[in-house]
Amino acid sequence: MAVKANKHLSLIAPAVHGSVSLEELSGFGSPKEGMLDFSVSANPYGPPPSVLEAIKAVDISLYPDQRAGPLRRAIAEKYNVSIENVWAGNGSSELILLAALAYLSPGEVAYVVGPTYGEYERASQIAGAEIKPYTAKAQDGFVVDMDAVAEEIRTIRPKTVFICNPNNPTSQYIDPDRLLNLADQFDDTLFIIDEAYISFTASGESCIGKGIKDNLLVLRSMTKDYALTGLRLGYALGCEDVIDALSKIAPPWSVNSMAQAAGIAALEDTEYLEHSIKGIAEAKEYLWNALLSAGLKVYPSAANFFLVEVGEASEVRSNLMSKGICVRDCSSFGLPQFIRIGVRTMPECERLVEAMKEVLAEG
Repeated sequence: MAVKANKHLSLIAPAVHGSVSLEELSGFGSPKEGMLDFSVSANPYGPPPSVLEAIKAVDISLYPDQRAGPLRRAIAEKYNVSIENVWAGNGSSELILLAALAYLSPGEVAYVVGPTYGEYERASQIAGAEIKPYTAKAQDGFVVDMDAVAEEIRTIRPKTVFICNPNNPTSQYIDPDRLLNLADQFDDTLFIIDEAYISFTASGESCIGKGIKDNLLVLRSMTKDYALTGLRLGYALGCEDVIDALSKIAPPWSVNSMAQAAGIAALEDTEYLEHSIKGIAEAKEYLWNALLSAGLKVYPSAANFFLVEVGEASEVRSNLMSKGICVRDCSSFGLPQFIRIGVRTMPECERLVEAMKEVLAEG
């Protein structure tokens, strides 16, 4: 008899993500470089020049710093915290998995505020935990009822709570004070707040600026902020005990040398992100108004992407693909009538609007 993997792993389906594969593109006869990808929500301006220069200078024949010390120190200085309050990871998805493995055991409960990013559920399932979801409703504009969330947490008493803020894919933002108040009510629960898109909100106010709490872990994504999608880079901030727990199960060298160098260079280039955010905001306003004018229902958005109700998401995505445009079919979020559109540059957004008008005209 063959050796079998843990039984609970058979219940885990792979999380569905955005972007487009080469295999899918071949069905449309389109080269990847010719496809405009609105299915991801990273900075559309590409990495800063200083990041590209830093990457070129890396000697890849040498091992990277095992604990990403220089990068963590730069992050700590940015937030005026200790290096022991920071951990770097191979994208925030790795940090989500580390948190789940460090704090969840079979039979324990993970509470996930959704509809949201699939890796929270998947990571919790890998740890053997039971998932209890909260699902915001379209008829409520996907606004999270924080009183209802608090009541469910009080009843369920989960070991961890996952909240994406602003949320993917609904782009709803919860005031940090409300999240911190929630964490204060349940000191035996670890609140994992994923702020991957916080830089693109109007205020950009983060839980990090409110101080370090014993039961709060905040995740940030340099992948999104600085267009490092191919490198993968994120970091977590929390109290020393939580960060120490992550570090004990993190694989060695998970943040490669180029990612570490890129992260340090990006943190030093403050003008790049400010310029990018301004351009994204202008393109977002244009895209929002243009899609509304085309007769589509576009939901309020706090970040650099928004939901559009289109009826049959998979069909609309396929039709747009044939025109060289990729959007996110939100069926994997349990929202088969919605697509998610990440804001790109103004000329690219104009091209999307024209393609969308063609799709609508074709019925």
